[in-house]
Amino acid sequence: FEDIAKGATGVKNLGILKADVNNLGLIFSNGFKFNETKVSVSRISNLSKMLDTFFSKFIESSIEHKSLKQGSLGMEIDTSDFYVVYSGGDDLMIVAPWDKLILFSQFLNDKFSEFTRNDYFTLSMGLELAKVGEPFYQCAKSVEEAEKNTKNSGKNGITIFDRYLPWDKFS
Repeated sequence: FEDIAKGATGVKNLGILKADVNNLGLIFSNGFKFNETKVSVSRISNLSKMLDTFFSKFIESSIEHKSLKQGSLGMEIDTSDFYVVYSGGDDLMIVAPWDKLILFSQFLNDKFSEFTRNDYFTLSMGLELAKVGEPFYQCAKSVEEAEKNTKNSGKNGITIFDRYLPWDKFS
């Protein structure tokens, strides 16, 4: 993690990002009803596979390119120091230089919106800074709390520096 932190501009801290799709259980249980009573198993299965593809394939391959163009902020993101802790299903956790991870969070939200093309699918994220040498389990617990804060504060945004920020105010 020390090498990852060296990639940050300014303070050489790590960033830990945790992201999760909002209301997925509700979407699964109510979003695919037709005739008011039946739920299509194939639709649920397909959605589950598509979300997993986004998180496990698209995001990981985007990071592997080592450089991303962040459209809405118009900046390049160097992802050469990114480490994917886990990615799949409907969530992910990434460790990277803190400043690059802030830009990446907006990239991730933008790409997820493009991928789903549906306003019911939104992301909640938490981003925490950590000093090199802090026990990772404590960092993971802190970023989980930040993500929960986002979900409790309105969803569809990010908690960063202990503050909830909806995506429409991020830029």
